[in-house]
Amino acid sequence: MRIVGIEPALPKPHYLSNINLVRVGLPQLLTDLRNKGHEVKLFMEEAYFPDEDELLEETGNADLVAISTLSATHPRGRELADLISCQSGAAVVFGGPHVTFCDPEEALESADYAIRYEAEFALPLLVEMIEGKRDIKTVPSLVYWGPDGEVVETDSSLDIPNLNDFPFPDFSLIKGWRNYF
Repeated sequence: MRIVGIEPALPKPHYLSNINLVRVGLPQLLTDLRNKGHEVKLFMEEAYFPDEDELLEETGNADLVAISTLSATHPRGRELADLISCQSGAAVVFGGPHVTFCDPEEALESADYAIRYEAEFALPLLVEMIEGKRDIKTVPSLVYWGPDGEVVETDSSLDIPNLNDFPFPDFSLIKGWRNYF
């Protein structure tokens, strides 16, 4: 499966504007998926971000676009998700702190799915579901639109993953990472 990850940039100016901040969640998740045989790409908007044509080319070839947002980056994430959804057949999933704590309907604005809480277990299972190997109801911490337009939330796995069981994030997955760090 082809998966594209996106970390939207913080708005400028921001209290973290003078710091090259790397949010490690999405790099770690995509490293794990790559190690499981999936083709992954990661764009961290603050390090490098493609123009609209390149973005649509990259996401147009993807099966899944994973966008991780903080509350400050969620508006930009929604803007990108709207663009991708209009031009691509890829499913869009939101994750990160913002969708964990916001209203479920808001979490699904501009997305097909949202993963709340920890995604170390849920994202690989969502990939299996998209591949047709798993029922959607068995993906923990997932929010999605049901067949009648209602919001459906699966049981949240409250097990905190032991991060030592997962690979160290491969930051070279981030396009432009050498120029950023």
